[in-house]
Amino acid sequence: MQSSRDSRSFQSRFLEQHAGETSPTTLPWSELGQLGLKPVRQSRSVVDLVAPTPGFLVYIESSKLSNEVSETEPVVFSAIDASTHLQIARLYVTASFASAIDFVEFTMSRFPFPILQIRTADEAPFYVNSSLPTHQRFSEFLQARMMHHSVMSRPLNDELYPQLSKFTFSRMASGSLNGISSGELMEGLASYLLIHNNYRELPALQGRTPLQKLHSFDRFKQLYSFDPFTYVFNRG
Repeated sequence: MQSSRDSRSFQSRFLEQHAGETSPTTLPWSELGQLGLKPVRQSRSVVDLVAPTPGFLVYIESSKLSNEVSETEPVVFSAIDASTHLQIARLYVTASFASAIDFVEFTMSRFPFPILQIRTADEAPFYVNSSLPTHQRFSEFLQARMMHHSVMSRPLNDELYPQLSKFTFSRMASGSLNGISSGELMEGLASYLLIHNNYRELPALQGRTPLQKLHSFDRFKQLYSFDPFTYVFNRG
């Protein structure tokens, strides 16, 4: 599978194919007119235009923490759902291809919805700009699991990434982890995700928490809290 550096064509195809399954208020204005649907709101946020449903677009990044823990430099992989801002993160020893694959598998099993598209920066271990087939392994892995891979060659120009990346645990904790043990680091990560997902009110979500935004979709109203270290999503 070839990685796409512009996901708009993928998004348009998805919206056309699933128009009957998507609430009219979650479709871009251009799509509403084409489908003959009447919008019930006067405006839509950038979040809803780019990612109309949970799992439509998930950003994944890896970041090194600034302090060594037990003579190793931990790496945090983070996944943020663009629609709801729900976040999953996990600690690894290195930012390798194997770590990236393991984290994707973990993310797929923890988000309470299937993932349609994963977007990463144009960097290892997710993508290497080369004609060699071996450098496309991450995209091929996603393709085998029915997911699309889009690549940001200029992350700062992406519609949502500059804002979403501010919420990752590694960005928040950078420079503040002095003399902390690996156990304390893991405890801090779990606490951060619990607070972010369930209690953090975000302006981009009109003052709602990620969990409250998830509840705006009827099929997720029964999920009363979200902790990625205890919740397991059954894809079947």
